[in-house]
Amino acid sequence: MKNEELDFKLSIKIFKNKVMNLVEQKNMTSVMNNTKWFELISSVIKMPFQPPYHLKFITDEDENELQIFNEDVCYTGDWDEEILYPFFNIEWVKVRPRYLVFRGHLVEDEIIDETDLFIEVLKKHSIPYEEQDGAFIIYGYKRI
Repeated sequence: MKNEELDFKLSIKIFKNKVMNLVEQKNMTSVMNNTKWFELISSVIKMPFQPPYHLKFITDEDENELQIFNEDVCYTGDWDEEILYPFFNIEWVKVRPRYLVFRGHLVEDEIIDETDLFIEVLKKHSIPYEEQDGAFIIYGYKRI
């Protein structure tokens, strides 16, 4: 192995230890695993559009972010696994499988809604979730 690869693997291992220590300090338990995250991502990227989401990492400091993202938005999400990786650091992802398309100042925005398809993806892969105001929360970790 090259030195860069060894350095990368070591830095990931150190970072994972930091995350696991925070999980323990916050009295949390794991809900998802890498396989579930990969199944979710591989299915979502095949949807007619990639739903927008809000993400919280274990290493984020703000604890009250779950209350935001309760309205439709005019953008889609980027579900590239490189953006979401490392999965072991995801506390939760809040997904709105809808988005707005601007149609003009005098006309209501069009709502593109793939909620039913998103629920099918979650159920197909047995991904646990909670629904809140039209958004779906998928926990990587939950407080015990």
